[in-house]
Amino acid sequence: MKNLKNNVMEILIDMQYEGYELEEVITDVLNHGCASGIVGALTYYSQTRKFFIDNMDEIFDLYNEYKNEFCGINFEIDFNSLSWFAFEEVTRQIADEMEINW
Repeated sequence: MKNLKNNVMEILIDMQYEGYELEEVITDVLNHGCASGIVGALTYYSQTRKFFIDNMDEIFDLYNEYKNEFCGINFEIDFNSLSWFAFEEVTRQIADEMEINW
């Protein structure tokens, strides 16, 4: 998941340059989710589609891992849902690594 994580970090860092602290950005993403519009780079369908295509293999790996871990729980599969899911999950992993309490 190296490429996916790098892409997520790049977006988080870009958000930080917009005047937010990285920890604050991560906390907002985890508390409100991408569907809230907090991640400007993943607001429009064209953006989530590109993010999905750029990270498709890793997103499907993450989705299948999550699905298997939680007894086959499914959710809507489209560019938006999968892109947001992957972004939020990788952000959660980054928060855990940085020991951010959200």
